[in-house]
Amino acid sequence: LVIYFTPIPFTWGGYISSIIIVGIAVITPLMFRIDGQPVYILIPRSIKQMFSNKKQWGETMHSFFSKFHIQDNAIFRSNNLIRIYQIEPRDVALLSDQDKANFYEKLRTMLHMLPIKTQFIVRREIATSPDFSPHFFSMYKKSNSEREELIYGYIEGLKQFIDQHNFLISKHYAVFAIECQTKNTTAVVKGMQRLNDIGTRFLRGLNENQITARPLNNHEIISFMQKYYR
Repeated sequence: LVIYFTPIPFTWGGYISSIIIVGIAVITPLMFRIDGQPVYILIPRSIKQMFSNKKQWGETMHSFFSKFHIQDNAIFRSNNLIRIYQIEPRDVALLSDQDKANFYEKLRTMLHMLPIKTQFIVRREIATSPDFSPHFFSMYKKSNSEREELIYGYIEGLKQFIDQHNFLISKHYAVFAIECQTKNTTAVVKGMQRLNDIGTRFLRGLNENQITARPLNNHEIISFMQKYYR
């Protein structure tokens, strides 16, 4: 198969037109911008980045942080189930010496009766208005219709004041962890039952000492992990 090409006769008009077309085809793409930067700057950078040695800007995240997930208000690791409780401490400053001694003795007894070790975490965090909700609700318990408007104005003003300033508040947490093969459904069911039993005994012991606590839900655990391991 022989293909014959017929040469195109040279003309100055065709030559100039070809130069203009080629120039437009080359210049037009270079005029585009990506994220506010021209393409003719980004292309050399991309080529240089592609063939250059990469350096990490920070330390590699520990494998622990990538090997857990949060489900059913608990943390699932490969060999552990973890549940976190937030504790509201009781103010014992005004108790007599004897009452303080009885309080701490009951608290120690409760902790020794738990079947597993407990990790307690105390953190200083920026306070938000929901942290003072018990205080807000307590003001309405003995209020009457004449004072409710005044109390409502006080609460709204206090909420704005708290949210606009970075006040620190101490928060207390208790962490329970048990060994469990979390890939085994039967083991997970038994593990969750054991965590629930431990949590019930823990809450009952705290209630006897007039201390309230509650388990963190999924969203609160996510927030806790992000702040604690940042």
